[in-house]
Amino acid sequence: PGMQDVRVIRGAGIDKEFDNGLAQERPLDDLDREVLKTGRAAYQQATGAYGGLTLHSVLPYVAKTNQRGIDCLKCHDVADVEVIGATSIVISLADDMAEIHRIDRRLWIGQAVVQVFIFLLVRLIARKAVARPLGELCDSITANGHDKDFTRRVSACGRDEIGQTGAALNCMLGEVQDALHGIQLPGAAVMREGVCSTSRPCFFTPFLPRM
Repeated sequence: PGMQDVRVIRGAGIDKEFDNGLAQERPLDDLDREVLKTGRAAYQQATGAYGGLTLHSVLPYVAKTNQRGIDCLKCHDVADVEVIGATSIVISLADDMAEIHRIDRRLWIGQAVVQVFIFLLVRLIARKAVARPLGELCDSITANGHDKDFTRRVSACGRDEIGQTGAALNCMLGEVQDALHGIQLPGAAVMREGVCSTSRPCFFTPFLPRM
């Protein structure tokens, strides 16, 4: 249930004008007495009679010469701005708290889904932009070192550190290939002349790395 209790509390000024009234019109707790004394609204959370969290609100009635166009002092023999009573209302917050918990669970689920999506997206980007080019670069270096094939080139792309490293490796492989090509041709010619100048048949076939 939403509203659990509603009471009208009488102030001291009303008791002077009339009798003491009914028992339920008496202030029942410190919150009621505080509002009658200070004239300021007060609110307090508590556990209701039916269980669950409740909000206890106490709203004062203050007699004024101009209370929304009405002169309260014409009907009540009290001083100006004197507290003549209050209204005590107890409202159940069980439904509101249940709704807050449902919203909280939905937010946590939504946040978890978003975090998983961001994780997968970052992983995909990192795999495409870092892991794959780095793996190709490592494979190319390993293959060049294994079979001495200096004609192989790295697929260098991008302007990041991996792309710059691939471009530098391709440049180095080109320089090594050119240097070997300049050494192998004169060396092969000299070796053929030296071997073929003897009385033996010339069967020399030089071993040349692929260029």
